[in-house]
Amino acid sequence: MNALTVMHPDSPESLIPELPVDFEAEQALLGAVMMKASLVEIAAEIVRPEHFAHDGHIAIWSVIAEAYAENRIITPPGINARLKDDPAYIELGGGKYLMDLCGAVVLTLPGFVEERARRVADMWLRRRAMISLQEAAQMLASTSDDITGAALLEGLEVEIASITGAVTEKDRTEPIAGAVELALAAIDAAFKADGKLIGVTTGLVDLDARLGGLHNSDLVILAGRPSMGKTALGLTIAEAAARSGKQVAVFSLEMSREQLAHRSISAASGIEGARLRQGTASGADVARAVEAGAEIKALPIHIDDTGGLSVAQIRTRARRVKRKHGLSLIVIDYLQLMRGPGTGRGLENRVQEVSEITRGLKALAKELDVPILALSQLSRKVEDREDKRPQLADLRESGSIEQDADAVLFIYREQYYLERAEPNRRADESDDKFNARYASWERLLDACRNTAEVLIAKNRHGSADSVKAHFDGRLTKFSNLHQAPSSGAGDWHDR
Repeated sequence: MNALTVMHPDSPESLIPELPVDFEAEQALLGAVMMKASLVEIAAEIVRPEHFAHDGHIAIWSVIAEAYAENRIITPPGINARLKDDPAYIELGGGKYLMDLCGAVVLTLPGFVEERARRVADMWLRRRAMISLQEAAQMLASTSDDITGAALLEGLEVEIASITGAVTEKDRTEPIAGAVELALAAIDAAFKADGKLIGVTTGLVDLDARLGGLHNSDLVILAGRPSMGKTALGLTIAEAAARSGKQVAVFSLEMSREQLAHRSISAASGIEGARLRQGTASGADVARAVEAGAEIKALPIHIDDTGGLSVAQIRTRARRVKRKHGLSLIVIDYLQLMRGPGTGRGLENRVQEVSEITRGLKALAKELDVPILALSQLSRKVEDREDKRPQLADLRESGSIEQDADAVLFIYREQYYLERAEPNRRADESDDKFNARYASWERLLDACRNTAEVLIAKNRHGSADSVKAHFDGRLTKFSNLHQAPSSGAGDWHDR
């Protein structure tokens, strides 16, 4: 069998004269599985067609893998019949090459095949990494303004993460005994906690009681129409988790980190954000804001306000936070602002993209073993109903959000809608009738003033339910209803 050389497909020979290849390992692997078909199962768990360096070897393994998947007998004559017109296969020598591969086999032991398969996969990893690094080096050396160096490095980090993820995938099929042990350990931990919270706290005791906190590997969707307070509640949960000692990563795709900091300072100090921004706060108020800011600065919250992030980019940045600081919770504001692989190709494709995004976020939650709280917009059809309380059906236009999520929470504030339905006097209406109608409206408004409902529409760990919380519109702040101080209606302006 002749020695083969693999060159970089697009770069001059002077830059990368030869990519790392172990053709002997590829030949030994192919020969062994052809001589003993039962060994294909071992190799198929480790290598894929693209892991082979030569197109001829790729073609041979593809036929072998296809036959294995279809539970068909694998024989050299059958492979030869399938590939007799394949140019890369002919280049290697065709049927004679197959016979040479089989004739050169020394061992057909499972351990030998596994070792050769891992060698083939490792060489592919090295080749792909070298090509990616070389392409990045060429682009970094360019003085073009089309893309920044920081963006190039970000792309390279995403690419390297995808390479390592591809080769570290393992068969996760295990006996149920291991899963039972993990479940019993969780039950024991809950028992020993003596009623204390096991998951990551939301900061709202009634919501924690219903959910048990936010659980590792869960994707939790927090949805609502504009002005319901999604960002405020997401920030409340992030800060509550951080105050309990958890490391939190917040990906804010809409608001800047400075805007989020303004909200946090306003909520913590009890001073309206508008007064702080417009310079109308008193000296004492500013001092309270500075004190609140010092407290917030100490919280283990990491904010990334880059717009249009993809799941892959969030994965890379979250992994970096976890590696440097540890990580217990990810908050994303909000889902529809994330970038999918087909952005800009029409509504139908965008719905598919959002479905791919939610699947990717659920996979990321499992990979990092942390809860992900993803904020989401609801469709406009909520506004067309007399009862404005959101339903799971309102998520359907966004693809598979409902199916992928472990929990779906909706925010609903009756006060928001009542304030916009203030009665107007009708032309044929007497003063008494109008006054009665207005008084009835005021009673309804007073009953729900400064109150928000968090509707638990889906809960994989329990039943659907709803809880009430206090919401201060002046401060865009959520808190426990029974602990909240009384206040006026405020300016209900939260998104």
